[in-house]
Amino acid sequence: NRNHDFIRKFKLTSSDTHDDPLYYDGLQYFDRNEYQKSADAFAAVKAPDELVTEAQFYRGIALVYVDPDAAEQDIINTMNTSSDPEQVAAARYMLAQIYYLKGRGPEAMQLLDGCSEGYCRQLRAEIFIQSGYFERAMADVAGLDTPQAHLIRPSAYYNMREYAKAEKELALVKAAK
Repeated sequence: NRNHDFIRKFKLTSSDTHDDPLYYDGLQYFDRNEYQKSADAFAAVKAPDELVTEAQFYRGIALVYVDPDAAEQDIINTMNTSSDPEQVAAARYMLAQIYYLKGRGPEAMQLLDGCSEGYCRQLRAEIFIQSGYFERAMADVAGLDTPQAHLIRPSAYYNMREYAKAEKELALVKAAK
């Protein structure tokens, strides 16, 4: 699951996570892909404030799968209330994904501004491709050796009518499988 793998990259810290078992219930439900139960457990976390903010963030992630509009609001709230820079960065990326999926590319790009991580570069490249800026998409995935980057490049090459380069990139994808 792409979002779950993404979240595991961050080292979100809280000294208070042991205070509310509902927080752990939410994590367990999320691990089992029971997103509505996960969201409900996170919504029930009431104290301490730091844990409520963290639970709200994870509730937003869980809601992406069942109610993207509600997820959007939770993620925005996390961006506005969290004191954890890693959590804010993750929230910005998640919100950018939601906006991209809703066809709100310019707003997604604003959220990705200043992020040089590979996952941000790949999402920007996807938005550039969708908008017809193929050279800019190529620049964003330059040097990235990820399966997603290897799929973005042939798409950009194809749209730039550089078919031989597109075929060469697709061969790398096939070889990796």
